[in-house]
Amino acid sequence: MSHEENPLENTKNSEKFTHLHLHTVYSLLDGAIRVKDLVKRVKELGMDSVAITDHGNMFGVIEFYETAKQEGVKPIIGSEFYVSPGKMTEKKVMEKLLDGNNYHLILLAKNKTGYKNMIKLSSLAYTEGFYRKPRIDYDVLAEHSEGIICTTACLAGEVNRKIYTEQTEEAWALAGKLNEIFGKDNFYLEIMDHGIPEQTTVTKGVLELHKRLGIPLVLTNDAHFLNREDQKAQEIMLRIQLNKQIDDPLEFGFNEEFYVKSPQEMKQIFPELPEAFYNTTRIAEMIDLELELGHPLLPDFETPQGMSLSDYLVKLANDGLKRRFQGNPVPPKYQERLNYELNVINKMGFAGYFLIVADFIGFAKKRGIPVGPGRGSAAGSLVAYALEITNLDPLKYDLLFERFLNPSRNEMPDIDIDFCRDRREEVIQYVIGKYGQGHVSQIATFGTLSAKAVLKDVARVLGIDFDEINALTKLLPNKPGQTLEQAVKDSPDAKKYFESSEKGKMLYEVSRKLEGAPRHPGRHAAGVVIAPRPVYELVPLAKDSKTQTVFTQFEKGALEKVGLVKMDFLGLKNLTIIHNALKEIEKRHGVSIDIDNLPLDDEKVFKLLQEGNTKGVFQLESNGITKLLKEAKPSRFEDIVACIALYRPGPLQSGMAEDYIKRKNGIVKVKYPHPDLEPILKDTFGTIVYQEQIMLISQVVGGFSMSDADKLRKAMGKKKRDVMAKMKDQFLQGAKQKGYDAKFANELFDNMAKFAEYGFNKSHSAAYGMITYQTAWLKAHYPVEFLKATLDADIEATDKLIGFIRHCRDLGIEVLPPDVNESNEYFTIIDDKTIRYGLLGIKGIGHAAVENLLKAREEGKFKSPLDLAERMDAKHFNKGFLEALIFAGAFDSFGIPRSALHERMEDLLSYGNQRSRDRSMGQTSLFGADIEIEPIPFSKKDTWDMDTKLFNEKKALGLFLTAHPLAKYESLIPYSKITPLAEIDDDVSSQRKLVLMGIVESFSSGKNNRGNYVDVRISDFSAMAKVRVYANLFEKHKNLIQENNPVLMNVNVQIFRESDEPVVFISAQDIAAANSIEQYVDKALHILLPSTDVDEMK
Repeated sequence: MSHEENPLENTKNSEKFTHLHLHTVYSLLDGAIRVKDLVKRVKELGMDSVAITDHGNMFGVIEFYETAKQEGVKPIIGSEFYVSPGKMTEKKVMEKLLDGNNYHLILLAKNKTGYKNMIKLSSLAYTEGFYRKPRIDYDVLAEHSEGIICTTACLAGEVNRKIYTEQTEEAWALAGKLNEIFGKDNFYLEIMDHGIPEQTTVTKGVLELHKRLGIPLVLTNDAHFLNREDQKAQEIMLRIQLNKQIDDPLEFGFNEEFYVKSPQEMKQIFPELPEAFYNTTRIAEMIDLELELGHPLLPDFETPQGMSLSDYLVKLANDGLKRRFQGNPVPPKYQERLNYELNVINKMGFAGYFLIVADFIGFAKKRGIPVGPGRGSAAGSLVAYALEITNLDPLKYDLLFERFLNPSRNEMPDIDIDFCRDRREEVIQYVIGKYGQGHVSQIATFGTLSAKAVLKDVARVLGIDFDEINALTKLLPNKPGQTLEQAVKDSPDAKKYFESSEKGKMLYEVSRKLEGAPRHPGRHAAGVVIAPRPVYELVPLAKDSKTQTVFTQFEKGALEKVGLVKMDFLGLKNLTIIHNALKEIEKRHGVSIDIDNLPLDDEKVFKLLQEGNTKGVFQLESNGITKLLKEAKPSRFEDIVACIALYRPGPLQSGMAEDYIKRKNGIVKVKYPHPDLEPILKDTFGTIVYQEQIMLISQVVGGFSMSDADKLRKAMGKKKRDVMAKMKDQFLQGAKQKGYDAKFANELFDNMAKFAEYGFNKSHSAAYGMITYQTAWLKAHYPVEFLKATLDADIEATDKLIGFIRHCRDLGIEVLPPDVNESNEYFTIIDDKTIRYGLLGIKGIGHAAVENLLKAREEGKFKSPLDLAERMDAKHFNKGFLEALIFAGAFDSFGIPRSALHERMEDLLSYGNQRSRDRSMGQTSLFGADIEIEPIPFSKKDTWDMDTKLFNEKKALGLFLTAHPLAKYESLIPYSKITPLAEIDDDVSSQRKLVLMGIVESFSSGKNNRGNYVDVRISDFSAMAKVRVYANLFEKHKNLIQENNPVLMNVNVQIFRESDEPVVFISAQDIAAANSIEQYVDKALHILLPSTDVDEMK
């Protein structure tokens, strides 16, 4: 008998086994197996190969492939596909099935062809077949079946389902069809046994089918967790996904047998069917797939005839550097640095990357689309500066190329670019047009179960009281990226809680197992990938079911491994503000300002910063950084850069920021660890603030190359103790060779390690510091133009406008209501002390109606509301439009009370409609003029009281403009315990107890595991905030929680700083009427005397 005839030959005496049906954490909130743990466990159990088959996706295949290869385990790339009961393009329920009403099918990539086909199938499942789940059908499967091994999956597989429901003929027909599609030895009938009765029934039918059709069997375990004892954690993960508590029934679940079993355990499941066991090894041996990772896959970039990419880059970079020096000779140190960088870039094969980036930035600049001066470590590259990718001289600010591109690490460069928010899409469309629609895609990102989030999710499943878990999470430090284990080490009270009860122990253990698992895929806000051929030929695609946006299934790291070019096209509002402010300045003053070449020693700028007048200034708006600036008193551009770097939790909490301020202000004497380090640390007064300073110190003292210096920087920042230990020896040896004292070198290294934990990327801080300086310069020199541009940028964001309008008034600039004769689409400057509200800021009237009004006004200013009604198109002049204009005060300049206009609205509308009809019929008077219609008499009596007027105004604008209902309390607030809503987040605290005052804007009800609640939205002079009021408190004070009612609230505030944007949660503890404010007012007597009087008293 040949091998072809006997699949058991050479394997039946072997105990080798391969898991071919297995779910990692990328089977989102269903599989609980981490890739690293899987590979490690497989090796421990004596297996040399393993497959992953995540539900409906290929999210984790690159991480899996690399991890397995590193550990000497053969990776088998697979996926458990969802199969539609009918055509995949039909968006309807065709059969009532679990898991999105779809069948399951396991596909494994046998070779490169199979891998490419799986990528195609996975992409089509999302882009064409998505309905509740990403789905394929058998027709599309048949088209892309080459190089794939298929197995019939679990009880949700269609063959198995039909066997279970006694549709035997249909099951056999389908199995025969799949056998034909995939061919001999490429289609297998799965059998598994987890002690579930339905599996026993199905296995009998499968064995009968196997005998009749000769289709081989394969044994699997559908593993969803790593070890038997992980079952509870996986069940809780599933309950998090399904929003079920621990005692709620589940439609489906997994008993403790669904773990990664050893070969011996697997062999005991069906000892009478050895071929099913041995076929796993046979399949594993059939797999012949080697992925080519780490090779750049750059799109074709057209160069002048006869020039290579490298030659062209060298030419453009040299030409660009000469332009930077405006015809003057390029200094030798600049030419040397440029040559060095070009050599590294070309050797690493990244010339095309730089040319691509320079090309689309060049396009943006030619089109007048504002581009940021730089972002991240790319600002450290002189080549980027020469090509005008960045706009900051890296040598002037000691920015390092190796921080951006380390020649000893074969990693793709990563240049993120800021564009004007409103025109970013034009650049993306240019790239799509240049390289092809299918060659460009947005990329995936994954939301994960962070330390605090996973505790709350697990606690909700376990039924732990909300207040209890809330109090527990408050005990944990707010350090971004910190693991639960690290957080508990830093919090003795939290440790005590977890050890005090069985439920506490379970909460900790389960949370620790689930922490960091991907929760849901999303589309990266700015990431775009550009490929040399259609993206779906290289990586699988997914689709956002809400926005229909297509993006890669691989996130940034995996794409870089594949070799694809990833760019971040970020839309930065502040660039839009700068651009619009410059246009307004030129329009009003005839001055054209070169914003990229401002003098960096402007006294007005530093005075503004020192006074804390930073509202609207990029990166400097928060209360905390304003306080830092007032203390630090910046007087040079370098001080701005340092303050931006220091204003983060690490430097603030470690005392590093305070030390910098004391040294800068001469309170503490500036000392340098060694005279040789003064040039490196002079700008930061002897304090290590930047990662680049760590690198330069290691070069000067330890004799490191810049590549090794960057490795050290990375190891210190990520606390890689093993790498740091090796590099410390290297540092000490180098210091010794350079003649430094051993004790000094040892202490210096330890000090560097301490500061490196908080050190910031100077390249990023300096590049963003430039935008900070530019916005501060505009505000200092042209405040009304700058504030107009700032208001324009947020014209539809009422909560932001509130604070800026208040700020305008604080600066003596009045913001007037909209006016049909003076307002334009956006805010309009009347004079240096007056801004008129923009028409687009009126709720519900829309662009088309505003355009029609402005077009009608081109004939001349409106003489009256009747004149406006007569000239506007009836299509836009409707009740909603007219009422919004009246409520907003847009007719106030005609001297007619808003109430009187509102009373005669129907007459105005009839008048406008009649005139519109007359125009369309061409009717005029006998004398050639328009037909006269009796004018509408308007009452001169105002029947609205102030509150009615203001609340109607708020309906139209979303805010109170001409006055504020809280004005009667305004004089008391500065002497009370009340915190303005804009100051709830002090940028430091993780929890606060505050008193708030505000007008109730709206409220909505909800329910969580703590019970019913009402979310109340309140506003004051400065901002808006959402406050949660639980049922008991709401019932007690529901007479106060009424729309437009002013209230006082005692609240608890929690601020979560684990992500870039802090999350603020406010819950009410007590509520009172606003007129009880006196109980919150400080009763002490304050006497304010001029300083001259005090001197006389002395």
